[in-house]
Amino acid sequence: MRLTGRAASDTVSMARLAAAGRAQGSPGDLLTAVGAAPSWVPPLLDPLALVGQVQPGLPGALGRLAGRGVVACSNDTWAAVAGLGALRPGYAYNISGTTEVFGAVGAEPVQAQGLMTVDWGKGNHQIGGPGQNGADTIAWLLPLLGKAGRAGHSDEPGMAGVAEAMDALLNAPRDPQPALFLPYLQGERVPYWDPQLRGAFVGLNRRHGPGDLAWAVLEGVAFLNRTVLARAEAALGAPVAEIRFGGGAASNPHWCQVKADICERAVVVGQADQPGIIGAAAAAWTALGRYDSFAQAQDALARPARRYDPDPTRRDAYTRMYEQFRAAEAALTPVSHALSALRLP
Repeated sequence: MRLTGRAASDTVSMARLAAAGRAQGSPGDLLTAVGAAPSWVPPLLDPLALVGQVQPGLPGALGRLAGRGVVACSNDTWAAVAGLGALRPGYAYNISGTTEVFGAVGAEPVQAQGLMTVDWGKGNHQIGGPGQNGADTIAWLLPLLGKAGRAGHSDEPGMAGVAEAMDALLNAPRDPQPALFLPYLQGERVPYWDPQLRGAFVGLNRRHGPGDLAWAVLEGVAFLNRTVLARAEAALGAPVAEIRFGGGAASNPHWCQVKADICERAVVVGQADQPGIIGAAAAAWTALGRYDSFAQAQDALARPARRYDPDPTRRDAYTRMYEQFRAAEAALTPVSHALSALRLP
């Protein structure tokens, strides 16, 4: 509003509200139910639409931008999909930080159980969405093993310390009998939408040590990725070409390779540490005519840095482990529900 004098949002960030409006008659139905006024919702623009120009007389550095165009774009997470170069049919995206965002993109809108859909228009339709448990599972594991400080504490090691701690764990000898990890430390959103799910290590033996637990955590998140990918690809009717991967976990080569091996798709990590900024730039340059299409802008700006191809020697073992991961999910879901309702005196 202050930049252009016009209040507006975009159809991607506000997709859930738009869907509720279509389902219930008007967005006002949902807003009225929570005691809000329908007038609070601004006009929703295409993400590549021009909102207006920066007004003159703004303070500081903004004053030097007077007359420049302002593009709607979207929120940081969905802009990051474009910043990874994945907002094109045939690609999957994975942004792994505090949450785990995973999905695929098709030319037509489709639906799948437990997955969200986000419509960018012009042949770009996301299916997937955010989960609760991504790289944050490592933030939980490391201090539990005495390897790093908790976030927000004075002994927090930073990303460099996390990487060093993880490398030490993952480079230790691994027991040939694997353990499984169900990563539901905070319940789960996509694809289960179940706040009462709980995490678990399954199959521990006396030989297992910290390194085995670290591998199980990496693999558990990747097994969940595989479930989301399988549902998305089934809905789209075709496999994706590759998974574009960003966020804090993408800096760990072990996790990149694990995801490639378990999902059986190449994983490509971009050069940019902040793909959301690249996605916003791609949207802006497309809207202003610098590039003929959003896909062309992504080709130019979302530059790959590293590629991890699936290791065929791991395929059979990971297939069997995934089957047991799914079996453990089914068996332990009622236990999770029961435990989540218990309170100690």
